[in-house]
Amino acid sequence: MFIFITISDNERSPQPEGGLVNCTWYTSKSCCKRTEVTSVFAAMDPLYGATKLCRNYINYLMCFFCSPDQGRFYKSNKVHVCLEYCESLYEECKNAGFNNMLIGEAYANGTSFCEAQNFEVVENSDCFKFNPNVFGSSMKITPLSLQAFFMLSVFSRKVLLL
Repeated sequence: MFIFITISDNERSPQPEGGLVNCTWYTSKSCCKRTEVTSVFAAMDPLYGATKLCRNYINYLMCFFCSPDQGRFYKSNKVHVCLEYCESLYEECKNAGFNNMLIGEAYANGTSFCEAQNFEVVENSDCFKFNPNVFGSSMKITPLSLQAFFMLSVFSRKVLLL
């Protein structure tokens, strides 16, 4: 089960939202609510053996639904994620595990990983890109960011539409 929270009716516009614990970089201009972020991260299974960069890649990807730029990368009911992001995430996380399985054993490459999470992998400018600058030294990631969404998609997918 992979949880998607998206703006399907375009009625919610970006606005300030406090308390976005794992998605703090969207606090000043967000399309999500604190309760949505809390729900998504609480539903995730633990990721073990992950590097800090791996956790950052996953944390950032899980916050896509807060982005005020969703209109650029959310098309045809799918999030379009940049190929480079998927490949970089896979390379950094392939030795991390979930549910007694390493990511590198469960998926052949970044594209297969992202597609298994119901993302569309693309090579154009209209895709969700990783921004490492949001994880500056002043940003603290709570233990919830050690949660991963990988195992959830193996069993089923759940789409939550606003």
